[in-house]
This record gives sequence, C-alpha cells and structure tokens, in this order.
Amino acid sequence: MITGKLANITDWTEAISVIPYIPDMIDCIDAIALSLIDEQKPFLMQPIWKTEGKSPVQR
Repeated sequence: MITGKLANITDWTEAISVIPYIPDMIDCIDAIALSLIDEQKPFLMQPIWKTEGKSPVQR
C-alpha cells in the first residue's frame, strides 16, 4: 500500500507525474534498507581461476 506523498501520483506511466517524487522515493528506499540493516549478512563470491601456463584450464 502506498501512503504519504507517493499516494498523490496519479499516473505512474508519465514521467512528469513521477519525477517530482523521486527524492521521496529515495527516502523511502533508504528507510527500508536501514530498517533491515541488522538482518543483513555479508556475502562474498570468490572466483577460482586455474591456468596451465598462460592458458586457462578447461574442465
């Protein structure tokens, strides 16, 4: 459910109706991200690249 200032947008397909509310949208996204910060866990994906000499090994 959209509440507050974003509820005033009458046509989401028209840029002229949406652009003035971009700062409010950013604030809303920031608030959501910050409210979930304690639930976040680090994620790391580390590629393993093996070579034979200067050629990559194909497996």
